[in-house]
Amino acid sequence: MQKAVIFLLMFLMFRCSPKLSADASWKGGKWVLMEMNGVPVQVSGTDKDAHLVFSPSDKKYSGSSGCNRLMGNYTVGKNGIITFGTPAGTRMTCMDQRFEDAFMKIFPTVNRYSVEGKTMLLKNGNMVVMKLERVGS
Repeated sequence: MQKAVIFLLMFLMFRCSPKLSADASWKGGKWVLMEMNGVPVQVSGTDKDAHLVFSPSDKKYSGSSGCNRLMGNYTVGKNGIITFGTPAGTRMTCMDQRFEDAFMKIFPTVNRYSVEGKTMLLKNGNMVVMKLERVGS
């Protein structure tokens, strides 16, 4: 009887323990855009680089498109599924407006992701549309 009670308590403890979401490790630090649609992106190592910062607790992202600030919502599902809400952002005229426009339009096309170490791949099906590298903690 005592073993059954211990087993039941252990079962309940593990069953009720909070599960970390797949994106829990994305918090802290920023993810700098290194490639978009297979084309390398020039980076400067400054806050002017196109980047994303994730807030897993409320499923929001923010960052920069290189010139303008951006923000939006995202959802993460099982087996590498992700969807991004259309980003909102500031609307300053930028030196490379074509890049800005392309970057902002790519979010709705993303439906899959993979993370290995400090590299995040955001994909449309199996095609990588954004490659990001994590910098900072």
